[in-house]
Amino acid sequence: MDQDSAHMVAASKVPMLKPGVETIIAPTTAGEKAQRSSEVLDQNFDRLQKLISPLEIHSESISREDMNKKFLRSLSPEWNTHTIVWRNKSEDTLSLDDLYNNLKIYEP
Repeated sequence: MDQDSAHMVAASKVPMLKPGVETIIAPTTAGEKAQRSSEVLDQNFDRLQKLISPLEIHSESISREDMNKKFLRSLSPEWNTHTIVWRNKSEDTLSLDDLYNNLKIYEP
């Protein structure tokens, strides 16, 4: 092996982690994931309700379909499977509360 090749091999062995620095990451259980997912759903629903309530007070109206789509779009990617199903259903007959309660049943 010539000197240039040896230098290239040595350069490619740069440590990816800093020696002596350890980060301990606690394992995540299925229950913790489900709880976090449920919390995200609750937070998004509450945020949308806070935006809609003042509009209703001032007699501004938003269609149910539009509210439901906004809610489904606001969810994190882990909800994609369920949001696709609910986007394809008739949203004009389903209230935002009903949509929220139906999603609350699932554990992504």
